Amino acid sequence: MKPLRISPPALEQLVADGASGWFVLGDAPSIADAPAALEADPELRCRRGDATRERARDFTGDAMVDGYIPRYMRQLPAGHTRLAEKGIS
Repeated sequence: MKPLRISPPALEQLVADGASGWFVLGDAPSIADAPAALEADPELRCRRGDATRERARDFTGDAMVDGYIPRYMRQLPAGHTRLAEKGIS
């Protein structure tokens, strides 16, 4: 059975390498070292947990909608007012 391996580019938006998690190589020692470091260092566990909770705030429904609206608005033709009339800009 092959170990699970996740590509860092797919996770860069979710995990801040070295802050809220680690990107590790696909070999067994590298995969084992990350949780071992957390087990050995309670303060590191707390910092990682805090950083992960903080990062998760960027992915609430409201935060994601707030990020998408400007992107969609840039795609609308100039002078389009339908959304602006609803207070969306």
